[in-house]
Amino acid sequence: MIRKTYALLICIIFLFSCSLNNELGNAKNKYSVIFNLTANDSIQRIYFYRTAEVNEDTKTYSDSINYFTESYDQFFIKDANVQLESNKLTYTSFDVVKDYYSTPDKGFKYINLDVLTILPDTKYSLFIEYKDENIFGTTTTPGNFEILSPSNNKMVLPLLLWVKV
Repeated sequence: MIRKTYALLICIIFLFSCSLNNELGNAKNKYSVIFNLTANDSIQRIYFYRTAEVNEDTKTYSDSINYFTESYDQFFIKDANVQLESNKLTYTSFDVVKDYYSTPDKGFKYINLDVLTILPDTKYSLFIEYKDENIFGTTTTPGNFEILSPSNNKMVLPLLLWVKV
């Protein structure tokens, strides 16, 4: 009898203490930035989008094909001030171009207009200014490869013995 009472009490507690945590909510951030600073690449690509609302429609109608397709073009922010800095560089000549290789439905991206050489072992900062928002991030590019072992540049060569039997 006591076990049944405890089991019933535990079931009642679980029933009233559980709540649904899958309610839709708003995103914490208004914007998203994707930037992969790449050495030995002539073009640096920056993707800057506003965060869509939970119930916002991403479908657009295409007259030429006569069907609805997924499109994120409407979320791309085209009029932000983008700046890349290091100790020896302040670069602001970024332009918005159509990104024909992204999916789905070809978005946009910021690219550098001039040659931009990314150096090893250098700290870079990205600044994006849009309306009243300032977005900031930093990274340090990897340095030169350094051999740690064996130390003192002493190479240990394997000794091979051939024995004829």
